[in-house]
This record gives sequence, structure tokens and C-alpha cells, in this order.
Amino acid sequence: MHPSIRLGALMSLGALYVYTHDSVAVGEDDPAHQPVEQIATLHRVPGLDVVRPADSVEVAVAWRRILASPDRPVALILSRQDLPVLEMRP
Repeated sequence: MHPSIRLGALMSLGALYVYTHDSVAVGEDDPAHQPVEQIATLHRVPGLDVVRPADSVEVAVAWRRILASPDRPVALILSRQDLPVLEMRP
């Protein structure tokens, strides 16, 4: 998908690409879900916003931000792992 994502970003198309099963460690099932190298290539695409939320609260905040800017292409990278909800601090 990289060529089409790059072309869409250069055209400022408001596309949303949702990547699932991302992991920086070996997953609960096996080491097959470790596409962390994809994040580096997505960061190099001009005009593409790359968002990798840390927990479900950040996913909700990111989703609201994505919907508020429908003219910007976004890659939303989600983990499959059972992540704790981080405590909000003032």
C-alpha cells in the first residue's frame, strides 16, 4: 500500500489507514505480529500524519482529532496487546 498512501498524501486526500496488530515486543500469540518497521516508512511520507496511541483513552482522543481534520491523511497504528489504561495526570 505504500505507493498509494504516498500518492494520496501528496494529493492531500483525507484518507484514514488503520493498522492493527502492531507490537514492539513479541505478542501474546507468537512473534508474527511485529510490523514496527512499517512505522518508520510511514513517518517518511510527506503530508501523512502517523498516530500510534498508547492506550484506549489516547485512541479516543486521536479519533476525535482525525474526524476534526478530514482533509489530512492519517495512519492510525493500533496495538493488539492487552495494554493498561494510563492514568491521566494534570
